[in-house]
Amino acid sequence: METANKPKKKEKRMGREILSWAGTLAAALVIALVIRSFVFTLIAVKGKSMQETLQNGDRLYVSILTARISGYERGDVVICRYPGRSDYCVKRVIGLPGDVIAARNGVIYLNGEPLKEDYVSPLHAAHYDYPETALGEDEYFLLGDNRFISHDSHSADVGPVTDIVGKARAIIWPPAHISAL
Repeated sequence: METANKPKKKEKRMGREILSWAGTLAAALVIALVIRSFVFTLIAVKGKSMQETLQNGDRLYVSILTARISGYERGDVVICRYPGRSDYCVKRVIGLPGDVIAARNGVIYLNGEPLKEDYVSPLHAAHYDYPETALGEDEYFLLGDNRFISHDSHSADVGPVTDIVGKARAIIWPPAHISAL
């Protein structure tokens, strides 16, 4: 009789072990999703719109929580979503809420003054005009560092952006590009 009970006890223990592992994996998944949604995420750069600062394929560490708490500053590299789109874009904050932005002969004007932009290579400078635009209380003007090809806030179908996901803090891959932003 003792031998007949052993397989049943063994099956119960195995069932409990499987449930324990499943619970642990479910908890880990929930924690990972919360961290990715509210604390930080990793993003891959797609395209050349942020050259020379970022290269196609660079992997970025993006702060979500601290960026929402401290806000965004002019010059920050941010991850955003354009109106009506679900994919992420990597751009630089040029204009903050309340600023007046314009571009004339490829020069960006911020509140009536030409903007000094050391991060834009002469090879990637803007060659367009953009009418003077006052940003609303939750609008940001975002441009790629490669102004020549970047699809960004100067584009008619994008304009000022309100959906910023987080602030890029560092390039974490490939090893040759690792650096803080």
